[in-house]
Amino acid sequence: MKLYRVLLFALCKVLSNRASTNPHNMSALENVRSLRLNSIYGNGDRRNDILCCHSGDVDRFDSLVVFFPGDVQDYREAMESHLENRKFLPWNLEDVGLTLLGQFPTSLLFVVKASQVTGGTFACYRNFVTSNHLGIPQFTDYYGSWKHLEVLIANAIDQLGFPASHLPITLIGFSKGCVVLNQLVYELSESWKECSAFIDKVKAICWLDGGHAGQNSTWLTDTSRLKILAHKMSNCKFQVDVSPYQVRDRSRPWIGRQENEFVQQMMAAGVDIRVFMHFENEKRSIENHFRVIDQFRPFWLTK
Repeated sequence: MKLYRVLLFALCKVLSNRASTNPHNMSALENVRSLRLNSIYGNGDRRNDILCCHSGDVDRFDSLVVFFPGDVQDYREAMESHLENRKFLPWNLEDVGLTLLGQFPTSLLFVVKASQVTGGTFACYRNFVTSNHLGIPQFTDYYGSWKHLEVLIANAIDQLGFPASHLPITLIGFSKGCVVLNQLVYELSESWKECSAFIDKVKAICWLDGGHAGQNSTWLTDTSRLKILAHKMSNCKFQVDVSPYQVRDRSRPWIGRQENEFVQQMMAAGVDIRVFMHFENEKRSIENHFRVIDQFRPFWLTK
């Protein structure tokens, strides 16, 4: 509990200057619809809540975008009622969903909530990766994460009644949400036999300023696993967006080193990857960390 209080205090302190005005323009998209899907079953008895967002005709979706948010982020009313996190309301899940739809206006968007949020702050993706109460992951050879994601998406689509089961998939993780992407990569080899048809639907994976409170495996650097990723998902696009908040944190220097090693190994493996540094000449700030979501532009869609 002592570690939890220290981390909570530190997070609240660095976020205290977060502007209270909402940066997201809710009029940017027309006919935006959102629906909360509660306790959707995935693999076994694992369940996750999903926020579904889309704009326009449901018969014209060209892709499915699945987003895993980070710490602090929650539904609007949950953040409003949280003593500390109400200051960070602009980064609620509904408005972040709008921001992402701005980049994927013809897509169906699923925002997958962590199954547990300690203290209303620390996201714990225990349905996807072994984690402690602060969401610090312990990656394993097999956790059933691909299977959970496959069944979770299928059940959500079935509940919606949308013609979306055939769509190509883009996976995006932000901050703590990147631990889900890392576990998927970690267990790719073991999950291939049972989930290869689903995995083949994944056409893009994006890491947005990944990080967590642990000291190991913020970014994956296991050469053999990255080679498997490059081989099994050779037709996939990969994108990394970072800010000084994570990769230039002097108190956590391993993040920058691991991110660089991850990128270099991915390039050496010959994958189609792009890397973007945002706010490079600005002072490190939690605000710019969150603003990476606003700055994110999927390179394969950018003209």
